[in-house]
Amino acid sequence: MQYVAACLSAAGLLYSLFLAKYEFGKGFDPHSKAKVLQAIVLSFWILAPPIWFWFEYFFLYKGSDSTTDKPALDDFKHGQDQASKIWLALVTLLLGLYFGKDLIRDSSPNAAQGTQPSSGESQSRQGSQSTQPPAVVSPPAPVVAPSKKSSHKRSSKKSSQTPSGPKPGGA
Repeated sequence: MQYVAACLSAAGLLYSLFLAKYEFGKGFDPHSKAKVLQAIVLSFWILAPPIWFWFEYFFLYKGSDSTTDKPALDDFKHGQDQASKIWLALVTLLLGLYFGKDLIRDSSPNAAQGTQPSSGESQSRQGSQSTQPPAVVSPPAPVVAPSKKSSHKRSSKKSSQTPSGPKPGGA
């Protein structure tokens, strides 16, 4: 059973990588049969291996014999751990190959408008549009509670200073 599953997985992997060459570098289009097929294949690779790992552990490995020895169980879990890491790498690779164009944020002014101007139109817009830099948000400054000694010194100094601010004639 495991040999058949391994052969089917290898064939599916090769087909999935072969499928990546169709419409490579193009964004997702729901009218494109190749992109829809890629989405279906990616969904399969996201869902099927974890379901297989669960099925294999609870129904094939444990089965009706619940008295499995500890070293064999550890070997099995180690194998599943390694397989899950390969599965994660495969899903990440397929996501990048199939839909990498959709994962990249386009910050050009045309991306926000959703239009592609001609080259002459693009040059005339560049001179007339003002670009604003992105807003920079700094983290708030930490609040430090004064110690008792420093607050006592401040209170004694407050009586000698004027309440309106710094002393006149100071630099």
